[in-house]
Amino acid sequence: KVDPYDSRYPARLGEFLFVQAGYKDNQTPLLKKAEGYYLRAVALNPRCAEYFTKLGQIYIALCIDAESGRGYIEKAFENSRKAIENDPRWTG
Repeated sequence: KVDPYDSRYPARLGEFLFVQAGYKDNQTPLLKKAEGYYLRAVALNPRCAEYFTKLGQIYIALCIDAESGRGYIEKAFENSRKAIENDPRWTG
């Protein structure tokens, strides 16, 4: 039974779509779906650095795949900063 309050389920679906996008010529639709699942996972568990890292990777891939990727680069850096802030091993 799927627990709707467990962030691992949308994160794993997002990971699956992110990997599958690597095999497609037009990656944007799968990357957008993966982004949605990771945003849901972040909403359920906002302290997980892994989810923010993956969102950063998705935004970089969207930047490369999209014609105008300026906004995606900014989102990628923003999520990377959040990942560092949420990393329990970071002592900065």
